[in-house]
Formats: sequence, structure tokens, C-alpha cells
Amino acid sequence: MDKIKMLIKAYFKKGGCQVMVTVVDKHALEDAMVHPEKYPNLIVRVSGFSAVFVNLDRAVQEELLSRTLYEGI
Repeated sequence: MDKIKMLIKAYFKKGGCQVMVTVVDKHALEDAMVHPEKYPNLIVRVSGFSAVFVNLDRAVQEELLSRTLYEGI
């Protein structure tokens, strides 16, 4: 968590003006792909717009899922 705080502070020191951090558990996305009826309000950010995860094409869901695990943070 300290690394994330330092990253955000550095971003603003270098002139950043806005940060939006949203956390969704990878397993929740995987479960939403199998059981979409349980996640009608799960909103994700996709290329500048927000969308209901379970309404997205399977390929887009898989792409988003591939981005959820970051190592070294």
C-alpha cells in the first residue's frame, strides 16, 4: 500500500491533475463471467467509458481480466 501512495504522490508532484483508483477483485470478474446474473451492477472502465461488465463481449471481458493482476506493487 505504501508503494501505491508513493506512486500517486509522485504523479501529482510531476503535474498530474486527477487520479481514479478502482479496485475489483480478479475472482469477482471471473465469477461474473460464469454467473452474470449475480453481477448486474458491476461497472468497469473500458477505453474512456464505463460499461456493465456482464454486458460486454466475452473477448472484452477476457481482456479486462488479463489486466487485473499486477505483480511487484
